[in-house]
Amino acid sequence: MTRWIKFTVAGTAGFAVQIGTLAVLTQVAGLHYLVATAIAVELAIVCNFAWHERWTWRDRLAREWEQLQAIETRLATLCRARDEAIAAGADRVAQVAQHLCQLRGVGETSAAIYSAELFGTRTFANGRQLGALTGLVPVPYRSDQRVQDQGISKAGRAELRRVSVQLAWCWLRWQPDSALAVWFTRRFAGAGGRSRRIGIVALARKLVIALWRFVAHGVVPDGAQLKPTQI
Repeated sequence: MTRWIKFTVAGTAGFAVQIGTLAVLTQVAGLHYLVATAIAVELAIVCNFAWHERWTWRDRLAREWEQLQAIETRLATLCRARDEAIAAGADRVAQVAQHLCQLRGVGETSAAIYSAELFGTRTFANGRQLGALTGLVPVPYRSDQRVQDQGISKAGRAELRRVSVQLAWCWLRWQPDSALAVWFTRRFAGAGGRSRRIGIVALARKLVIALWRFVAHGVVPDGAQLKPTQI
């Protein structure tokens, strides 16, 4: 009932603003009726918006703000605990994440996800197994003499693929002289939007395999730079 009363008051205020503005603009300022109507309607909309935001939904916005603050506090706590675990190398997952963070462009979030989902908990015999698990491998369609690409398989977790694509963009920014970045630039720098999207997925697949070799065999990706050692 209280909410309905507030809606009624806000609507009445907006109506009054519209009628009053229309009367002033037409009778005092001498504007054309259509121009005055457009201005009056816009002022009424602004008035209704201000009333609803400041008064009608104020308690709801306050609750949502408190929930957002609680979520951000919880997220900051989890990120702090994750960073401390990675820095201490408490377990296998943390040690692998710490190893990945040595590369420029690889942050704690992507390193923790890769370690927990892939390198710290699983073993792979080759890059094909890794690509198949992440769902970044192409899936061709074969019919008689016709072969058509159907995109990637999208197997496994979608979150892992999203992180892989984001990390690929970060790799282009922080490792521009690496062989993978040079390959992408040579193949897709002058291409259109769709080709670049296809190229970044291909780069993400190559980068995941390169990171696996870095973790499993200690092979630094060709041309990649490590972060300076903190003393």
